[in-house]
Amino acid sequence: MELHEPENEHSLPVDLPAIPYSLRSRKISIAIIWTIILLDSVVLPLGLFFILKYGVGWDDVKNLAISNGVFGFFAFIQYAFRLYRLLRTSPEYRPLGSGRWALDFHQYQFTIGFVGVTLLLSFTTGPENLRLISLAPSILPAQCGPQFLFSCLCYHQGWRIPVNFSSTQKGSVAPPAVFTVVEDVLAVDGGGGRTFRTAWIQRYQVSKMFREMMYKLTMFWGWGCMLCVGVNAAVVFTVKSKYVAFGFGWTAPFVWAGIWAAITTVWVQRMLSKEKKEWVEMSNRVHIEPKSD
Repeated sequence: MELHEPENEHSLPVDLPAIPYSLRSRKISIAIIWTIILLDSVVLPLGLFFILKYGVGWDDVKNLAISNGVFGFFAFIQYAFRLYRLLRTSPEYRPLGSGRWALDFHQYQFTIGFVGVTLLLSFTTGPENLRLISLAPSILPAQCGPQFLFSCLCYHQGWRIPVNFSSTQKGSVAPPAVFTVVEDVLAVDGGGGRTFRTAWIQRYQVSKMFREMMYKLTMFWGWGCMLCVGVNAAVVFTVKSKYVAFGFGWTAPFVWAGIWAAITTVWVQRMLSKEKKEWVEMSNRVHIEPKSD
């Protein structure tokens, strides 16, 4: 399905296409998932390292072997779960217009990030590389930052993509990366399926404000990723104590992500409210009476 802007205002539907997905009804499941992620990615690896070091008195080699061993276990389970959903016989979770064995864009990104973290932890196992090891959580923002910003450039220039990006078909104008990431995460991980993918694309097609919101959010997260990686690396390689560097480098990306997510939540709510208001005004200008909620 090619993404495009409507030819004119008279081609707009009466109602703003609804997105059949609510995060409010999934608060408990979201809280559980994020608790597991934090335990798996921060609390257990970091906590075990310092508990074993200062509580048990083990050396750094043993501590790293154990802390690195538990890091990313849940991420691996999530990776396998996504892969299963995408490759099952039913096309329910696969991108629109894709073939039987097609994966979505986020799965490819997940794979690259997973390989990157694995290589870093595999080749920097010694305690002399403690500072480098602490940058493992920074691989994701380091991977996403340049890609997000480049996608904004492509979108702004109207460049067309040479391959499918999830449900965005080859030859379409490149969408901002946040648009594709949200589509994939909510459709597969969030269980929205093809119903969500279809509604998500329809909203993007008809609403200029929605497209602008995706562009602004991609810029916000793209530059945020670059800031996170830059500040984290600067602190990790300049602070005197390698143990302080290890603790800071491991936790800083998650603190940053939490702050950016909180800002995004408030920002999106305001932009969606503004989008709805402007949609009603536009409908009135073309003499279309919008339906009441």
